[in-house]
Amino acid sequence: MLVNQKAFDLLVEPHVPRPDDAFGKRAYGYGWGITPNFFGSKLVAHSGSVGIYTASLGYLPDRKVGVSALANSGGLDSDIALYALSLLTGHDPRTLPFVKTDRILSRLEGQYEAYNGTVGIAVRKRGGILYIEYKNKYEEQIIPLTPEKLEEDRATFYVIAAGVKTTFEFEVRDDKIELLDERKKFVKKG
Repeated sequence: MLVNQKAFDLLVEPHVPRPDDAFGKRAYGYGWGITPNFFGSKLVAHSGSVGIYTASLGYLPDRKVGVSALANSGGLDSDIALYALSLLTGHDPRTLPFVKTDRILSRLEGQYEAYNGTVGIAVRKRGGILYIEYKNKYEEQIIPLTPEKLEEDRATFYVIAAGVKTTFEFEVRDDKIELLDERKKFVKKG
């Protein structure tokens, strides 16, 4: 071993708190990100980027399993590593927060109509965010939706415009998706 056990243990113990994420509490060790509860195991990870190349290394000490992912692009390596770790530990990767979010947002994407087809909007996903696109001959708006609660059958988003918070709620029932915007009800058509 290049480093004695006591020094190594200090490297992978939480020292500086980080903002919570979908897996809960997080922290920094010495050069490592620590997630105490990745499907019940402590995840020790580090990723980095030099613009067009990225890398990610993550391992679960108690399970004695780890993954390294390298990419000639930005941003996907950490997700790929977490996906592989979930598979290696017998967990369904579809329950990973970023996979679940992408699935929900993709399902909500499409064309919506209200008032018997006289008003239409498009809901588009770009970079992990939903946008409402509204056009008529007088105006064009592209409105980013901030997620508040994402579930398979109900997703709530909000927009703050002119200091006022407006809620947009998608309801999924069977194969029908509705978007409720204060007093308007849009139905997904495609």
